[in-house]
Amino acid sequence: MITLNNLTMRFGAKILFESINARFNMGCTYGIIGANGAGKSTLLKIIAGILEPDMGDVGFGKDLRLGFLKQDHFEYDEQTIIGTVIMGNRPLWDAMQEKEEIYNRGTFTDAENDRLGELEMVVAENDGYDADVVAAQLLEGLGIATSQHNDKMKTLAGGYKVRVLLAQCLFPKPDILLLDEPTNNLDVHSIRWLENTIKLRQGITLIVSHDRHFLNSTCTHIADIDRNTINFYTGDYEYFMAASQLAVEQKELSNMKLEKRKTELEAFVARFSANASKSSQASSRQKLLEKLEKQVEEIVPSKRMYPKFMFKPNKQLGKQLLQVEGLSKTFPPLEGETEAKTLYRDLHLYLNPGDRLAIIGPNGVGKTTLLRLLVGELEPDAGKLNWGVSAQIGYFPQDHKEALPPRTTPFEWLTTFAPNEPHEYVRGFLGRMLFRGPEQDKKTEALSGGERARVLFSKLMMDGANVMILDEPTNHLDLESITALNDALKDFQGSLIFVSHDIDFISSLANRVLEIDNRGQHRFMDIAEFVP
Repeated sequence: MITLNNLTMRFGAKILFESINARFNMGCTYGIIGANGAGKSTLLKIIAGILEPDMGDVGFGKDLRLGFLKQDHFEYDEQTIIGTVIMGNRPLWDAMQEKEEIYNRGTFTDAENDRLGELEMVVAENDGYDADVVAAQLLEGLGIATSQHNDKMKTLAGGYKVRVLLAQCLFPKPDILLLDEPTNNLDVHSIRWLENTIKLRQGITLIVSHDRHFLNSTCTHIADIDRNTINFYTGDYEYFMAASQLAVEQKELSNMKLEKRKTELEAFVARFSANASKSSQASSRQKLLEKLEKQVEEIVPSKRMYPKFMFKPNKQLGKQLLQVEGLSKTFPPLEGETEAKTLYRDLHLYLNPGDRLAIIGPNGVGKTTLLRLLVGELEPDAGKLNWGVSAQIGYFPQDHKEALPPRTTPFEWLTTFAPNEPHEYVRGFLGRMLFRGPEQDKKTEALSGGERARVLFSKLMMDGANVMILDEPTNHLDLESITALNDALKDFQGSLIFVSHDIDFISSLANRVLEIDNRGQHRFMDIAEFVP
């Protein structure tokens, strides 16, 4: 097990957690949740030994193996993909490398023969003779084809590098597995594979994630970082939501009863303390009053904050929404490649007003490209794309940095889209997205990923569109923001077309699904047919 002993961590004047004593037990999977900036990733780094706490310590058995999902995407660029995975077991990797060096010399001294024997023992003890097979199975489960396994890491896009690093930390079968946002850059099928892999684990797993379905599917416990401490709940994320709210309500009800009783006692003491015949009763009630005052529990406000999304179309949709006929799109070969990449060939798509279409598929199959075709940022090679005359389109792009220009502020940028409106109009939308006071005048270069997303949502609310096209809208958002966004989109009186890997998000919003695979094939289905 992992024990936290009087753990305290501060960043300047900001306290993340203070004097925490906690225990994580073997055989359990913990979802680490909390508002952005609460210290979730910091806690994982402290347990992994990457960060030192200000006070206290972390304890677990010396013989326990620890796996931590690394975020340095370029560390292994010159290694092969399969080699990078095997490097997750460092003693095995070092033994295999040393063996190869000795064998490459051709002739061996007696000392080298003895050393080879020692290395063979290390390889055997670490199941090294099955290493390539195990590593390949992990990579294939995460959507990396066998034909790529001996390529160098630098040939992979950033999202696929993350998958290799995930395979790396799973490879040594760690007793303690620490995963910080493991579903980022995974498609629906890879997420399902990872869910099943975690369910079969016997050790301790700690997961920081904003994916509600993933937390509900994998977690046996929730560790909530809030109010500078950690509270544990047995059950998944949905249970936590109900239990934590109930605990606050019960505490509030208990305090109300105590306050009512205090008021009654105070009135009695004030009325009869000077009455000789009632003085003993007044004195007794005064002592009881002092006891009750100690029983009232202070309800420390949560650091969680929920944005107030509201998408209100300026006008209703007419009888037609979207008709796509024979759409085709091919890109020329990239540097180092010989073949052009065809993403779509003869794609047909028909949507009616009120339809809500989710687009799913592995990374790189052209989901974002399709959205850019729909909003007119790209031109198709062939085919027709016709929107209904009443359609007013609002677009939320995946690349937030490209969408927000540098050397400006959220307020300045949004004002350009409402030049005739008073300043309070724009500031009101930013306020709904949790930008308070000077935060509205923060330079865009200094914004976090979540802040950039909320600025773009401010513009989307201002647009008043009746069709919203959203590319990975939950990326960079915390659980509270995702919940608020999900609820607002359910209430939206228009049509949606969105790309997402969040199964709960898809299931709660879509009535149609377009699935695209690596071969450029597509399948258009009703939500009832959607089985991730």
